[in-house]
Amino acid sequence: MEESPERLARPLVRLASMMGVATSYTGLSRDFHEISDETLIAILGALGIDATTPEAIEQAITAITREQNLRLVDPTVLHTVGKETHVTLRTGITEPAQITLILENGEPFEGELQLNPMPEAKVREIDGKFVAESDLVLPADLPVGYHTLHVESGDHTENATLISAPERIEMLDPMKDGSLWGWMAQLYSIRSADSWGVGDYSDLRTLLTDGKRYTDADFLLVNPLHAAEPVVPLTPSPYLPVSRRFVNFTYIRPEDIPEYNMLDGEAKAKIKAEHTSVEAFNADPQLIDRDAMWLEKKPALRTIFDAGLGQERQREFDEYKARCGEDLEAYATWCLCYELWGAPEDKPDNWIRTMTKESPEVIHAIEAHHNDVEPRTVVACLVQAADAISAARPGARRENLENYIKRLEKLEEIAKSFNGVDKCYAIQAGREIRVILKPEVINDEQMVITAREIVSKIENEMEYPGQIKVHLIRETRAIDYAK
Repeated sequence: MEESPERLARPLVRLASMMGVATSYTGLSRDFHEISDETLIAILGALGIDATTPEAIEQAITAITREQNLRLVDPTVLHTVGKETHVTLRTGITEPAQITLILENGEPFEGELQLNPMPEAKVREIDGKFVAESDLVLPADLPVGYHTLHVESGDHTENATLISAPERIEMLDPMKDGSLWGWMAQLYSIRSADSWGVGDYSDLRTLLTDGKRYTDADFLLVNPLHAAEPVVPLTPSPYLPVSRRFVNFTYIRPEDIPEYNMLDGEAKAKIKAEHTSVEAFNADPQLIDRDAMWLEKKPALRTIFDAGLGQERQREFDEYKARCGEDLEAYATWCLCYELWGAPEDKPDNWIRTMTKESPEVIHAIEAHHNDVEPRTVVACLVQAADAISAARPGARRENLENYIKRLEKLEEIAKSFNGVDKCYAIQAGREIRVILKPEVINDEQMVITAREIVSKIENEMEYPGQIKVHLIRETRAIDYAK
């Protein structure tokens, strides 16, 4: 099934098609859908195209058509390997096109590129210039890759991305007469007894090996594992990474790093204490506290890093840094700036707008990080102060662990002391308490009062840095059965 000629001729549908927006689709159950006008208008609006009135639609079509006619070649061209592709060029009638095709590897294409006039092409007058269309024929033997099509005409030059792809990809041998199957998992939720409250790369290894050993699975599908920000609060969604160039370092298990086995007893005891403070989260399927995990895991990783590397591992690390080059240095600098000045924001005075990695403040902050040089600026002093505060926070030192746990227990004890409380959880290293209420005991109006009373009791009976968020949850469910 397909859209009717009458629908395709509608100005709104034509405009959507010109912008590359699909106007219909066939669903998973093979049912055909025509996308509503409201949806098309909203999508075009998100692309910066006003389609709210018939006049606006006609103006947009005219503007886009004019812009297309002014281009020598479309910005993107798709070629199917093994077949000829015809590409429309638009040039002045007295300014023949000069064409160069640069392959993905940077070398010029040595094959033949034919440029033929279109027998029925119309000549258009645009800005006082007569423009005609011609037909560029891309040969069937153009190799697979992302190439660059360079077109010159008179004093006008344009490049197009030429994507050369095979018509189809051959199926894997096991799938030609059957299918493959596997497991799907959100890694952060798959925890073992040795996790740090959040699933990690060690758990991923177990999933892979045991999935094959015990179920003969062919693959494992997991959430994106790209890099996150370096300080709390961590973005909860793995689908909003900070960098796709590097992997998420928060998934590293400190005990799996080879240098962990070279630590002395005191350093291992410190890391063990940090692990113990978040170990209880492994048994709670309802709660994933990334911030609490990172507050404990980050200093553990720093302890291992500060212990140094052996000669062979140092060589491998140096090679890794050389391979990553500028990308790694830029990302590390960004992480330090994030830790110092907070999340980047689209504001004129934000550090992401006012500084670069060559800025004196940034250079000195890098040098002063962990006492590489003496701090000479306020920012550099803040770097060292932040390190000291992080190292001295509750749970970071073994002798503070008991007090840290008592503070979390006291927080939960206060919440549980109120009538109508079913369950409660101290999360984010004690910076938030989530309270589950009994809906048959406390109504919506009483919930607001209870929240204020819990806040008041916390303020009167506890000492804590910063602030504590009190989050009350009241859920009512209705269940019936059709017989």
